[in-house]
Amino acid sequence: MTPSLRSKSIQRYSETRPDMAPTLSFFEKLWTLQDSIAQEAPDWQPPAANEVESALASGRIVFAISAPLVPAEAFRVALHSVSSLLANEGGLPLEHADVLKDADFDTAVTEEMVADILKGVDAFISTMYDKLGGEDAGVPLTTYSFVVTTALTPFIAASATKALKPLKDFDWTRWDSGLCPVCSTPASSGRVLDSGALQGGVRMLSCPLCRAEWGFTRLRCSRCGERSHAKLEYLLDEQDKGHRIHTCQTCHGYLKTSFEKDLGFSVDPVVEEVVMLALDAVAAERGMSPLGENEDRVAN
Repeated sequence: MTPSLRSKSIQRYSETRPDMAPTLSFFEKLWTLQDSIAQEAPDWQPPAANEVESALASGRIVFAISAPLVPAEAFRVALHSVSSLLANEGGLPLEHADVLKDADFDTAVTEEMVADILKGVDAFISTMYDKLGGEDAGVPLTTYSFVVTTALTPFIAASATKALKPLKDFDWTRWDSGLCPVCSTPASSGRVLDSGALQGGVRMLSCPLCRAEWGFTRLRCSRCGERSHAKLEYLLDEQDKGHRIHTCQTCHGYLKTSFEKDLGFSVDPVVEEVVMLALDAVAAERGMSPLGENEDRVAN
């Protein structure tokens, strides 16, 4: 998505959803920071389109063929920048904010760790967290996870776009997974396109890490792969039909989804994820979890 569409989306929701304005204001600063960090990302030449298609058809992600370089020093600077913004304006408890400001990323994040980060982001976060004191440091692992992924996205988002751009006619049923075809991260949200006369529209899934988008079957759970109509449903507020929760009774997982036809405009998935944050509580009240009960089965 373009910065222009993002800005329009922020303005639209700030006007129509004044309750979201403070949250959107913070994330707008975060996204602007990411835009700045992205300027430090080295250029990357993606594999040829036929190589990418062949890999996806066989269940391999793009970054397993060729991955962009994440420069260690620039990444450490990004970690400090994201932590500072989160500590100062993210509404964290004061004790958490103070620890975050003093986090010694220069020592905790080594060249070797950064070199392997795209092979296992969760492992990187766990190792870094332990080096920074773990639970004894007083900051939840989820906070550092947010910092790391937010700092990493600018270094790989452009690469993900480059890799998938030539695949305009790719049959996404050949990938058929709720895991990102570029970096293997589980989809964080979806959007159903306004396809005019096309019955039902096309569903696209969105990666929270590299920001790739890919097609996925409408009537299928993106968490466990359930296809039975009796097990799948959408939860919605009649006052906001454009935002729904796609739930699965088999794995009790869910995916927040935007419907462009009901909203009346093209959406920016990044902004939509923030707008739909309240739906997580709705899903939790119904016993649903983001990735379902068996995370090993996510998407397949």
